[in-house]
Amino acid sequence: MNDQPNPQPPQRRFWLWFGLIFATVFSLAAGIVGFFVYQTYSIGKNITSPTPIAVPVETPDQEKLVDLGERLTTFQTAIAEDQPGELVLSAEDLNTLISAEPDFAGRFYFDIQADEVSLKGALPLDSIPGFEGRFFNGTIAMRVNLQDQNLVVTPTKLVLDNPEMPSFVQEALLDSLKKQNLAEEAAKDPEFQQWLQTVKSIRVDAGKIIITR
Repeated sequence: MNDQPNPQPPQRRFWLWFGLIFATVFSLAAGIVGFFVYQTYSIGKNITSPTPIAVPVETPDQEKLVDLGERLTTFQTAIAEDQPGELVLSAEDLNTLISAEPDFAGRFYFDIQADEVSLKGALPLDSIPGFEGRFFNGTIAMRVNLQDQNLVVTPTKLVLDNPEMPSFVQEALLDSLKKQNLAEEAAKDPEFQQWLQTVKSIRVDAGKIIITR
């Protein structure tokens, strides 16, 4: 009998990496949002919401998950055998992964248009005194690419789902986020960094994330 734990399947491991990246996106944004909310407390209650934004919820599709798992396994096999390979991911693929993760299902939703990845969801503000249980709701668009074997995620657009949000807050938020590589935290994971060294390119094109080696 083999008492060794089973390794995480490729789709699970891959999603944990993506989850780390986008959790970092929202944690950075939440910190910056928190600063502006704290500084503008008098209007803070008007530009936040007591409920998270509603996002589409995909029904977990076992057939899609199996197909996605097979594609991820094929790509990981190409890496292990040092062979050329390509992995193409659509927004549907990412949302299928989300649907199978209870911590993310119904909280985040991906869209990919042209060369940008968009993530729709809510920023919890529980860590800010006076704003427990409130949210900043919105969508952040990002460009994703590989530079010198480092994943670079750069925000390009921020749309907060609140008509009373002052434009200066939204613009200041985006300007602050643009100074960050939103994938830096994920890159601290040794396994993820090792995986990046095996990849030749990561790009977003024609509504797809394309990873080659």
